[in-house]
Amino acid sequence: MLKIYLDWNIISYLKKEEYIDLRNYIAQIKEFFIFPYSRAHIQDLYQSKSPTNVVKFEKDLDTLTDICQTHLLEYNDSIDAPYPYECTPRQYIERESLTLQAYKSGFESISFTELIKSTMDATTFEGIRNYLLSIPIETPIENPNNGFLIQNLWDTIVFLLDNLSLMLKNKKLEVEVYKSLCKIEGESSIQKLQNISSSEIFDYLNNLSISRTNKNLTDTILDTLEKINGINSYNYFLAEYTTLAFCGYSRDKNRNILNIMTDALHAYYAMRCDVLVTKDDGMRKKAQAEFTRFNSPTKIITIEELRTFLENELYYQYNLDYIQHEVIPKYSKGEDRGDGKIAYKNVPSPIGGLFTNCIKIPEAPNALALKVNLAPNGYVYYTELKRFFNLLMEYVPNKQKVIFQKEVIDKFLTRNKEIILSIRIFFHFKKWKIELLADPESDVPLPMLIIRKKRKMVILLEKVISIFHH
Repeated sequence: MLKIYLDWNIISYLKKEEYIDLRNYIAQIKEFFIFPYSRAHIQDLYQSKSPTNVVKFEKDLDTLTDICQTHLLEYNDSIDAPYPYECTPRQYIERESLTLQAYKSGFESISFTELIKSTMDATTFEGIRNYLLSIPIETPIENPNNGFLIQNLWDTIVFLLDNLSLMLKNKKLEVEVYKSLCKIEGESSIQKLQNISSSEIFDYLNNLSISRTNKNLTDTILDTLEKINGINSYNYFLAEYTTLAFCGYSRDKNRNILNIMTDALHAYYAMRCDVLVTKDDGMRKKAQAEFTRFNSPTKIITIEELRTFLENELYYQYNLDYIQHEVIPKYSKGEDRGDGKIAYKNVPSPIGGLFTNCIKIPEAPNALALKVNLAPNGYVYYTELKRFFNLLMEYVPNKQKVIFQKEVIDKFLTRNKEIILSIRIFFHFKKWKIELLADPESDVPLPMLIIRKKRKMVILLEKVISIFHH
């Protein structure tokens, strides 16, 4: 099933009267797709929470739950990637309550000077302070708070660290920082960035950085992360995304830094989905730059394109004529990898909402194999498998349902690979035989179909697709 990540602004728009038809349509077809949510959605939810808008908060939470159900995507440190969890938004909030409180309080203002004083004796502190005060910066920077010039290294450090929390909360201050950047770099240079394509922006910034500092921007980000947070895909993606924002690329008007960081988080999780839906042009352009950089095939669409996309996908995944005449002939040939090995081909849309690969078996020319390819998402939700087996269960004769539950569904749910690989069940048709088994090449429990032809493929496909389409 396709994973469709809705940016928070889409969740908000779906509450409006003008999008009620789209909201109702999603409710009708949401069993055919996965709409994951992430920590970024919860952060957006909490940014607007206050004692005076409890009703709005609950309505937003209900909307998020209704659409995304139990499909949580959360970063997993052990695999350095988002991982699927079964958890409702409200359950997630209850589970992460301390973390969410820390998230909100972590941006309170602090005094850098007082913090440093508390860690060393007065003599050492004054020595360090006087030394940094004596070092001028090459180009004085105007303090947007009071208009005074920041002329030495000490005042620069104090301003950046003392004002970080304010910059995370204050939209106007972020705008002023942007204006200061324009004064230093030049407005024309900042505007020139906007004409750089998403696929070329990082090359442009790297070359610009080398020409000014003799340092590659990407390497600088990596070095900084290694010293501070540690290098992983999560930290690196967020650092690159926020760097694009700070450089003024596809700048969002009146957006504060906290919103930019949350947008970066949304984009990171969307990168492990098939589709990102957003109405934010600034976020879209920066996300596309990151998707290109990480070689992610995630497609980005707008809310106006969403219904047509969903309708088309239902046709592509379940229409018998399209699958028979367009998908199977083209994608069941496989790709020759040499040494007599044939690679499975990815189909453009998952057959029956699940099978993303198909191939004719060389040693059995009248047989066709359908498989689930985890790439590029790298995961499946158990709800996807449950839905597939429930569809098959509807086709199983009543007297065999108990056996099917025991020998197929229950075995898959054990997650024990040895037990799972023992699964083998046949569906007999008048002219075809379909074998359902566990994919022996997959590291996670995934089903596989081997379709053996007796006479005509049309008859088989009518039977198979009818299972999914019913």
